[in-house]
Amino acid sequence: MTLSDTAAIDLTENAKTAISTSDKFRAEQRNCKTLQALWTRARAGSIEDRIFDGLLYRQIEDNVNATRLYALVVPAVYCRQHLILAHDDKTGGHVG
Repeated sequence: MTLSDTAAIDLTENAKTAISTSDKFRAEQRNCKTLQALWTRARAGSIEDRIFDGLLYRQIEDNVNATRLYALVVPAVYCRQHLILAHDDKTGGHVG
């Protein structure tokens, strides 16, 4: 299958939603004023701030091994939702 063949593929509604959501996240991350300095550093070749597949990541500390680990940077518009999911949701690390 070539790239041009993929245009004929009919995506399911879930796949379309996932693509739409990821594109929206990518756009929000790119346009977030609070992340502009990190984008600039990443484009300049920073080791701490990197761009992978068009998304901004920040290096996180890892005391276990020498492998560099990166976490996806959350744009300001998603911070509240992220905190709720991480702390108050049933699937979060802890309640409260």
